[in-house]
Amino acid sequence: MIRTIVVDDEVLSRIGIRSFIDDKEDIKVLGVFGGAAEALEFLRENVTDVVITDIEMADMSGLHLIFAVREENLAPGIIIVSCHDNFAYAQEAISKGTNSYLLKMDLTEEMLIKEVKKVYAETAAGESRERKSHARSEEDMEEGTYVIAIPRVKTEESGSGEEREETGMEGLDGSMLVSLLEEVVSRYQMGTLFSPYNREMFIIFRFDRRIGKRELEEELSKNLSVIGGNAKQYINGKLIFGVSSSFTDLKDSRERYDEAKTAADLDFYDLDREVYTLPEELPEPEQVSFSSDQFTGLEGAEIFTEELHRICADARRRKAEADRFRNRLIQGLNDMTYRILHDNRLSSEFTGKWNISSRVLSLVTKAKSLSRLETELEELFKEFHEDLYSELNADEFSGIFRYIEQNLDQKISLTDLAEIGCMSIPSLSKKFKERTGLTITQYVNRERIGRAQTLMKNPANSLWQIAEITGFANVNYLIRVFKKVTGMTVGEYRRQLGISVQEEDFE
Repeated sequence: MIRTIVVDDEVLSRIGIRSFIDDKEDIKVLGVFGGAAEALEFLRENVTDVVITDIEMADMSGLHLIFAVREENLAPGIIIVSCHDNFAYAQEAISKGTNSYLLKMDLTEEMLIKEVKKVYAETAAGESRERKSHARSEEDMEEGTYVIAIPRVKTEESGSGEEREETGMEGLDGSMLVSLLEEVVSRYQMGTLFSPYNREMFIIFRFDRRIGKRELEEELSKNLSVIGGNAKQYINGKLIFGVSSSFTDLKDSRERYDEAKTAADLDFYDLDREVYTLPEELPEPEQVSFSSDQFTGLEGAEIFTEELHRICADARRRKAEADRFRNRLIQGLNDMTYRILHDNRLSSEFTGKWNISSRVLSLVTKAKSLSRLETELEELFKEFHEDLYSELNADEFSGIFRYIEQNLDQKISLTDLAEIGCMSIPSLSKKFKERTGLTITQYVNRERIGRAQTLMKNPANSLWQIAEITGFANVNYLIRVFKKVTGMTVGEYRRQLGISVQEEDFE
């Protein structure tokens, strides 16, 4: 019989936990207590195998209770059942010597019964009294050296050579994988495995603080090999690990968890490793940009594929932080798409269909493999190009808009535009107003001012240069049209940009 007690100052929680396990599968609840003090009194007089306790209670915290139980050797097994999912409580739980840390919000009858039996098997049954790894004093733990590792299962997708990362797979769901790894970590006394509901599972390995760097690396490598070897029997794929640097203060756990996660994310670059660690300094990802002006041509999809391949190859070489590269890739793709849709003045129906920022975001953020992402983006933008090319060739105004865009620095005549659109000047003027809501002159001036605003962001560009580049006859004409189109003077615009006003920016 497994003798347990339940300690929790919330009456409904005590009742619920007791109902889960009492008189089930050879488990007996000897007592239920609303405070730690009375639980200690009971433990001093009664043999108990497993203590199930909350962390926060009115008279004494569950962490102090655990320390007292360990100091006096009152029970070999301790399970924390808490509503707190954060590193501070996990750190304290480790330092006090708990055997298990469960979250109330995830708790089920099956889970708790299984955990009680597991803790009992590891402690009270046979070798538990001799195994004091779970009865470490607070002072012992303060002398430890720790490493955090995040395990992920990388499985091969059927029908392709691509791989993906999962928390589990067919025949082994997430909870089963957690149980498997927890059993291995506990059996070999490596440390403690945690599985918070809103973060990835992670292992805190503990080593003697006096251990040397090389010996620690060897011991850690051995631990990871043992875990991978045991897991290999049950998963169709391989286990990879993101590993943090070592640390001695458990308060650094959160920072080291983030480090291990960033390291595990490097598998995104298809490096085919089993263990990932971070270099002393992660390189910055390159800025990402694509040629929107070439995308509209017949070979636009091929040009995009070549650019994407070059960008991805550079990312693999640099191995920058994966999330930062993803963000820059998203920005580059969205900038290109916006310029294509904006510059070609496409129909609202087409623009609505290919406003694909959300699709790009989903593809890039969910991708576990850069090679797979590259393929998916090629397919998406190939489809975009085919649709765009057909739309542009069917649109009588597409050539006109492109001509204006490419010749803003030149004199643009109605005759040239009418010839491009294969229509008369009156027909062109009428249809153009219907299409854009502007006259041709208003439209051209708006486009020229838009380009002028971009050029003004560089203080090195004088108004004389800008007027010439944007097709205005002189600076005075540029200034007048700028005020008419934007509603502000050139000087006001420059000050808005934080650029000192020059004499030529008279108002």
